[in-house]
Amino acid sequence: MKKQIIAAMVALMTVTAAYAQGGLDNNNSSPSRKRDVVTPSGTTTPRSNGDEVISNKQRDYTESGQSLGSAGGNSQVGSFSGRTGVVSVRDGARTYRVKGVEFTMIEVKGGTFTMGATSEQGDDAYEDEYPTHRVTVSTFNMATTEVTQELWQAVMGSNPSVNQGSRLPVENVTWNECQVFLKKLNSLTGHTFRLPTEAEWEFAARGGTLSRGYKYSGSNRIDEVAWYDENSDGHSHPVATKKPNELGLYDMSGNVREWCSDAYEDYTPEARSNPRGPTEGDFNGRGGAYEFDSRISRVSNRGSNSPEQHFDVLGLRLAM
Repeated sequence: MKKQIIAAMVALMTVTAAYAQGGLDNNNSSPSRKRDVVTPSGTTTPRSNGDEVISNKQRDYTESGQSLGSAGGNSQVGSFSGRTGVVSVRDGARTYRVKGVEFTMIEVKGGTFTMGATSEQGDDAYEDEYPTHRVTVSTFNMATTEVTQELWQAVMGSNPSVNQGSRLPVENVTWNECQVFLKKLNSLTGHTFRLPTEAEWEFAARGGTLSRGYKYSGSNRIDEVAWYDENSDGHSHPVATKKPNELGLYDMSGNVREWCSDAYEDYTPEARSNPRGPTEGDFNGRGGAYEFDSRISRVSNRGSNSPEQHFDVLGLRLAM
């Protein structure tokens, strides 16, 4: 009898010690320990109750298509509510969260295309779309949607848009203000988001290596893919409410025009690789907009504006 009492006391002490070390798993009787947090230096620190942390080390894994403790890609990294970082990586698409606002970037595989007034553009092409020329673009990443007002608000703390709505594209922002936004976004995330070059923008709008040669981004029927002057009722619309193009990019032929990173220059016939326009001057804006007609909404149409100009149909899309 005395041996049974001693055995019971030992068992009770073992359970108590297990709780003290991190508690028992609710689903079984074995002790479970809280997961530690991996810090940027690679060391570990205890995780406090309910604390969800995305460290630089964890971001490194997600950038390579892996999650901590996982050998494969396409994995859910975690539900980091209210935090900043990579939320998931699936099928080459990375979803990021900044102060509770999510956006998705997809890989645009590099390739070579004909830039400018290609045959499907017909008589709608303007003079500045000539001469056509071959351009090679390296692989890069692009956001599936234009930057929304809720993302701009989360990063900048204000919303300058004329048309107001959290899921509407931000507009009425200058090129210079976009640079401030990008700097703050990169500081928050630890990544290097930027504006696309004009060549990258057109390559992606045409569908990249999956291009079917459409006049507009994703279709020859503009109403399928764009909010423009004949269907917008004079205002912008929530992003991603029209059909995407071949790559899964939305609104590249409508809703709002999008700033590019480089300034305008005339085309020349020579083949080029990863061309970048001037760093000063009037900066390129590409894509259609809710106030523009179908001719301006074509994938090869060009435009430029002063970097200080506010325009209620001019916003931005992220590249990386």
